[in-house]
Amino acid sequence: MLKTTKSVLLGLFAGIALTMTASAQIGGSGWSSQSISYNVQKPYNVSTSSRFTDSNGVYHCWVYSTDASFQDGSTTLPRTEMRFNPDFTSGEIQYQAMLMAPANENSYCIMQDHTGDSQSSQYGPVAIMFIWQSKDGGSIWNGYTGHELAKNMGGVWFQLNVDHNIVTHTIKAWINSQQVVSESDNGATDYYFKNGVYEQNISTPSAKMDTYIQNIQEWTSSGKNSGGGSFSGSYELECVASGLAANVKGASTSDDAPVVQYPFGGGSSNAIWTFVATSNGYYQVQNQNSGLDMNVNGASTAKGALITQAPFGSSGDDQWKPSQNSDGSYTLTNLHSGLVLDDPGGSTSSNVQLDQYSSQGGTNQEWDIVSQ
Repeated sequence: MLKTTKSVLLGLFAGIALTMTASAQIGGSGWSSQSISYNVQKPYNVSTSSRFTDSNGVYHCWVYSTDASFQDGSTTLPRTEMRFNPDFTSGEIQYQAMLMAPANENSYCIMQDHTGDSQSSQYGPVAIMFIWQSKDGGSIWNGYTGHELAKNMGGVWFQLNVDHNIVTHTIKAWINSQQVVSESDNGATDYYFKNGVYEQNISTPSAKMDTYIQNIQEWTSSGKNSGGGSFSGSYELECVASGLAANVKGASTSDDAPVVQYPFGGGSSNAIWTFVATSNGYYQVQNQNSGLDMNVNGASTAKGALITQAPFGSSGDDQWKPSQNSDGSYTLTNLHSGLVLDDPGGSTSSNVQLDQYSSQGGTNQEWDIVSQ
């Protein structure tokens, strides 16, 4: 089995058709770039060079539907994959690469976030798989939910970002910088990434399956604000129950515009908030787009009072104290009312206006505070 260690690839290479420039990783601060190290897993009875090449930084993985498994005696389907090392067991890791697959080839995994071997039997082997299918002009699918993530991708280089936060047990993914996945992982604490070709029985596999990959990069971070409530910079506020982000409706810059929940979608400024310290652990939570603060409408102290935006004032209804929960999420308590930021009824619908409510300990009152 071939083992190769390579430094992070920073640019594209001359002479490659249809390439596009890969940008920096999606979202966050405090990232540390990681070197790229991998093993090649390929059919056990053929040479590595007959199923895998590295030509000027463009990796080509392929198998045939008649190929053997990667280990003698294994019942798994044919694969040629780059298995990245080491496993990640804490914090947050983000994978980014440029990939391309032929439009007429079908039914194989091009990238997967795999459970560590020691935990696979308990939690299941894979947290998420990205499946290539020939329909819709070459399309990418979430292998476990069955949702189509992108279409008309055949023969086109595209950028895939996969972010796995073990602290919050969440996985997010972007294709060409558009967020297409936000879901919980399978609960394990040991994972590794793989990319390449792994045949699947989702539909009839093609006789040959190819994936081309370049500009592979990885970053790691702590996965959470590490200051125990000391925040600086800009953040997404994502409700644990809904997976949706606090957002000023319609990107309004007006006083009293409602604060709703909505898909984050790659980071529109009306869904990004700056924490400005006041005193005793409280913060103004200031919208990046409008410059106004998240507040309780009318400075109400009633349960169910709605959340809006307004200029900073003196009543304390626009100050919030983040308290970290055991799962790494935060509860945000209002200074004036003593009530907490709440997704009413644990709704998973977009455009539901947030409110304040007495603390009930539910995930609709828990917020992942994600650096941007």
